[in-house]
Amino acid sequence: MKRNVLFFLSIFVFSIQVNATSKWDNVSDYTYMWWKDGWRNSADVFNIQTSSYGLSFDYDDFQINNFGPLAERYSEQEALGQDNDVISELPAVSIECSVKSDDVKYKVVSADPDARNCMLIESGKFFQRRWFEVLNFETGAPAGKGYFQVAAWPDRISFILFFTPDSTLTDAGLEFTVDFDDQYSEFVEFASAKGFAKSSDDSGYVIMAESLGQISCDTTAKSCTVNYDIASWAEGVEKTAGVIVYPLRENCSGRVSEILLSELSPPSVSAEQLWPVSSQLTTSYDKNLGFRKIDLRNDNCPGRTNIDNDRIERVKFTITNNYDFAYPARLCFSKLGVCGITGISAILCDTDNEPLGIPVQLSKDWHNSSSGTRFDVQSWFRGMSIVTVPANSSVELVYTSVNGFWGQAPAASHAQLCLVGWGGNQLWDQASLGSWGESITYDPDINLGRSMVDDVRPMMVWNMNKDTPEKWWWTNNVGGCDFLTVFDSNGSKFYNSNMKSMYSAYCPNITDVTYAGTAANDNIKLSCRTRLLRTDDYIRAVYDLRYDVVGAVTVDANPSGNNNRIAFFQLGSDGYNNHNFEMMARGDENGLVEEWAPVKGGLSYSRTSIAGTGSVNWFSLHQANSKDTSAYGAWANRGLVVREYEGRLGGVVQSTPYFSVYGTNNGGVPSANVELSLPSGVTELKPGDYVEAQVVYVIVPQYAADYYGPNANLSAALLSYEDGWEMIHREATSNDIEVNVISGELVSRYPTVIKACGGAEFDLSGGLGFVPVTITNLPDYKGFTLQRKVDGSWTDVDQSVNGNDFWQCDYDGQSETFKLSFNVDLDTDGDERLVSQWRLTGVNLPVFENDINCDNSVDMGDLFVITDNWLERPSLQGVLSAHWSFDEGMGATAGDNSAFENDVDTTGVAWVEGYDDSCVYFDGTNAIGVPISIFDNISEQVTISLWQNGDVIDITNEHSIAFYATGTDLSRIFLVHLPWQNGAVHFVAGQDATGYDTLSKAANSTDYHGQWNHWTFSKNTTTGSMKIYLNGSLFHETLGNTRPIQGIESFTIGAYGVGGGGGL
Repeated sequence: MKRNVLFFLSIFVFSIQVNATSKWDNVSDYTYMWWKDGWRNSADVFNIQTSSYGLSFDYDDFQINNFGPLAERYSEQEALGQDNDVISELPAVSIECSVKSDDVKYKVVSADPDARNCMLIESGKFFQRRWFEVLNFETGAPAGKGYFQVAAWPDRISFILFFTPDSTLTDAGLEFTVDFDDQYSEFVEFASAKGFAKSSDDSGYVIMAESLGQISCDTTAKSCTVNYDIASWAEGVEKTAGVIVYPLRENCSGRVSEILLSELSPPSVSAEQLWPVSSQLTTSYDKNLGFRKIDLRNDNCPGRTNIDNDRIERVKFTITNNYDFAYPARLCFSKLGVCGITGISAILCDTDNEPLGIPVQLSKDWHNSSSGTRFDVQSWFRGMSIVTVPANSSVELVYTSVNGFWGQAPAASHAQLCLVGWGGNQLWDQASLGSWGESITYDPDINLGRSMVDDVRPMMVWNMNKDTPEKWWWTNNVGGCDFLTVFDSNGSKFYNSNMKSMYSAYCPNITDVTYAGTAANDNIKLSCRTRLLRTDDYIRAVYDLRYDVVGAVTVDANPSGNNNRIAFFQLGSDGYNNHNFEMMARGDENGLVEEWAPVKGGLSYSRTSIAGTGSVNWFSLHQANSKDTSAYGAWANRGLVVREYEGRLGGVVQSTPYFSVYGTNNGGVPSANVELSLPSGVTELKPGDYVEAQVVYVIVPQYAADYYGPNANLSAALLSYEDGWEMIHREATSNDIEVNVISGELVSRYPTVIKACGGAEFDLSGGLGFVPVTITNLPDYKGFTLQRKVDGSWTDVDQSVNGNDFWQCDYDGQSETFKLSFNVDLDTDGDERLVSQWRLTGVNLPVFENDINCDNSVDMGDLFVITDNWLERPSLQGVLSAHWSFDEGMGATAGDNSAFENDVDTTGVAWVEGYDDSCVYFDGTNAIGVPISIFDNISEQVTISLWQNGDVIDITNEHSIAFYATGTDLSRIFLVHLPWQNGAVHFVAGQDATGYDTLSKAANSTDYHGQWNHWTFSKNTTTGSMKIYLNGSLFHETLGNTRPIQGIESFTIGAYGVGGGGGL
């Protein structure tokens, strides 16, 4: 049996690449937590979805709606776009929590109806926690304070009841019961770990007690109860009872023992701070929250001085797993009274301080207050991560953290900021360059009632509210912005629903966080990807926006009031624009189109549907009026640049962006904003409509005297253009990066992303400050060096200050590859647009030269590219003489996929299932004849390649013929025995009066029997080379073979000739 006989004129060599080691195995795990129907929905239901399970919890009614393992593992990206049905289709589960006094039980019946008391404490990629600040018990319950906590990791979740009595209780205690669905009928047990599983697939739940209580299960009712009995419960002493649950999609009965062991005696962790002060650190396992806590220090952080910007922490830690199973070490790097809390970048490295690509979730709170909650007594930081430790082994890593600078430029970070102590108590994210206050903040659910992009502050300008010039601290707030904004026919705003946050990269070179959900009563799906870039000039955020219309939405480009109003982006939002400015300007890559004093206030449009004029459109809001009355508190100007835009609106394809200007009155301050808006005449968005745009949000210093940073080009530009539109035009044009890829594949022009494939070499044209460049598809996290060509020589790029501290590594669990992100300095004298040359080198890059499909491994997929995708490879056009894929599956003809269309007659051969689609079957008596015209242009070189799988071994009887070609006198010109009767692969190519050129080598039976193999046979009469390749590797070769290969009169596949014998 053989498949895919084809002719071509190239030889390919392959090598094998080993995938990443197991410490990254849990990087693709994730958690999401969101309000099911939006923050403002009275149902107050929040959902959790992880890579393993889902939960729907009705907060104020205090009940679980749905909870269980997910039958299918969805990727993080897939889960981001899913609706609530994935959760609502899970099994029904119920809980009952009670406090006991005088041996009487009093249930929790509800939580406080104010959902602000459903406090979000931590939220991010790996860990979610909500805290119920107020619980209501049944009538007669003892006076005291009750709380409830839900804490979720990708693989486990805990539900904990807290209670503190106001007076001493007797015959008291706590009780916690979970009732599972009847479909989980099989009881599983290992000591104090219990559970229920399905008999059909062994999916289910493993459950154990969190507290000192005892767990028991009712196998008939499918329930488990934790009882914590307290004979005398002293006044003011808090006690807890709860459950830890592992929802498992498979092997529930097989994992119950390892879960118990990992909870009762988790693998040990030791930690030592190496820098800035050497010190042993304490570690402890928090069973309640499910993590191993490493207590960090605050050494050498005296205050706001320039030298603090280079401060770095390094902590070496070792995880030792003595169990016979791999252990996902859930880690919490914890700090109180936090140094440089506004900007923390946390990175896991190897012991050479090279970033590993294992993310650290950034969660924190600096809102010290007297609110009385346990979460705002002092500032705190918690960095969450998961490191997989193989069975019976240890892993030694280094936790690295910076605040101000990462190498020679301010670090970029994007963290979740807990609002307990401030108010609202829901999700609020805070992105910073450096550690001198917030740079940009995000409120995905608009829980504080303003906009999705709130506080925004310039970087490296004089501190706010100061009569003397001070550096490196909070600057004035010139926010905000908004993404998709939609109003109904009555002028009421549609607030977003089902909002999830995907944290793809936290720090320190380029952040990457996407907020996705639905809008307009679920008729529009929105995705807002946000990125902040490490640089030393000013704040620029890159927003990639995608809105998909799934249901009809009535809209108006010039509405009366807010009726049917829509904006795809707002610079200065309806709810956050209490800043004034005098002038507005717009333009494109060619310069200024117009400048004017906008109409302010009025809650109406002064301009609508302004068509963009170029390939890069920009708006400037300048001559800002500062609200800072101090002598030195600096202000800033704002702008936007639209670098990409496409869409379909009202069923009509759009390639030109449109803009409108709206008069806002936020906070009683008449001002104006700029909106990315509809073209005129569109009255309805139809299913299938969409908008896709890239918007760059820019915050630039207002005056040269305000900026104290190191970027000389920015200082020079401010001297020339301070307080003018030219600063935004400069960003639009000078930072319009052009990329020429010499080796690799261009994934994204801006921010620049290149997929390493056959290397990674590229030219960049343009650029301001430090510009991000990401190289993807790398087989390892280390062993690479970025180089720049300077004066004709390749020079290593080194921006380090503390060693290996200027690039970012991220691991992609889906492809099992790494990506490295750098920020390259592209400033030139006078902002002249020059071409710079770059490449990534390293010991792991040469393997890509043979990785045809660029998937970091060499396997059948690469061979299929060779055999099946020739027509997509421009370099082979004109040299491919024939290509039969034999994938028709039926009929008497097989098509030629080359440009010559030499179809062949397949009468007499059978069609059967092949490795990929169908193939033809040769039984030793049938064959396929090939048109000899395909050899008209072949004189000195030929390569013949085929897929083959033999289903019978009988090499003593017959020599199997793969193909056979003769000349006019029946002379043998080509012949391949696969194998010859002695078990060798025999290749004949060329004949003259003196004999044949032959090449033969013994093969293993698996090389031609029982599996698919790819064989390539080549001959070059000029060099005398004959070669055989097996599955991409050189099998055999000889030189001195110069006999001619011309004059072919007959060519047959599968036998000596059509109707001849001795075939396959």
